[in-house]
Amino acid sequence: MHMNSIELMSIYSKICECASEKCKNFEEIYNCPSKGSPPRGFYTTSTQTVEVMVVGKNPGHVLESEANTYLNLYGEDLVKAHLEFSKKTFSKLAELSRNDRRSTTSHSNLLAYLSEILEVSRDAVFNKVAYTNLVKCSTYGAEQANLTKRSIDECFTNHLKTEIDFFKPKVIFALGREVEFYLRKKDILKQYPIAYIKHPSYHYRKELREAKIAELRDTYRNFC
Repeated sequence: MHMNSIELMSIYSKICECASEKCKNFEEIYNCPSKGSPPRGFYTTSTQTVEVMVVGKNPGHVLESEANTYLNLYGEDLVKAHLEFSKKTFSKLAELSRNDRRSTTSHSNLLAYLSEILEVSRDAVFNKVAYTNLVKCSTYGAEQANLTKRSIDECFTNHLKTEIDFFKPKVIFALGREVEFYLRKKDILKQYPIAYIKHPSYHYRKELREAKIAELRDTYRNFC
């Protein structure tokens, strides 16, 4: 295994096996590997620097078939299982159950956006992009709105900063205003251009989509 691959596997293994003492006291955090919901929410096919890092807020609840995939797996085996399942959510939807496919609209939209912005095929997007989240755990309840700043700060310090240092993206795309505002306030990220993308769970209106994609493409071209 290439040295970069070993380092990245170590970073991702640390995420999947995270047992932060602070987070154990954060009632909104749902970190439950025994029920198939470990820390996760990352995907790329690159093992080196990338042009773009895409940052979401945190993973939603595990999908129907996803939880069983993770049971009784640890370390590198868990990382590999998550990367393989993530690949399905982005580009192999036919391999998912009907119920799971209904929960992957945001993945399909994001892949379409990135393909147009980077001007590459959908199959090639994640050779240039690393996808991740501010927080790697799901949250209790039906919504993600109850995620607190203390949780975000803890996960940023423990994981996201390390991912950014490894991938050294030329530009960061933030999914949603909350993510954008948080990243812009971090002094240690001042060197990175940060651009906002409407969260892909919601479509850009047809009359706005072309202009928004063109704007993001210009941002990408300026830095990459």
